[in-house]
Amino acid sequence: MQSSKLTQTLSFGLDIHTGSGDDLQTGCLEARRIRNEANRLDRAGWDWDEIKSTVVANADHVNNTTQLIVDKALGEIETNHDNKDDGWGDPTHTPTSRTRW
Repeated sequence: MQSSKLTQTLSFGLDIHTGSGDDLQTGCLEARRIRNEANRLDRAGWDWDEIKSTVVANADHVNNTTQLIVDKALGEIETNHDNKDDGWGDPTHTPTSRTRW
């Protein structure tokens, strides 16, 4: 006989009581750094699985939060790659972006 395990996912709101916004600011800066690192490694030609594992291993966020940020970044990069032939430029958040007037 096979044994099986039951997994239950909890969904709830987060109620933060803190006297300082420093943690939120630090978290936002780390999320931006994670995003920029994913973009940089993509431009350097890294495989996307390697990007994800490397960025997650080096991040100061909780792993699942970092994974979500990297997934979002790679999804947007993929959309950009898929639509380059349609005249899309680089996403506006990349350092190589140029505004066309």
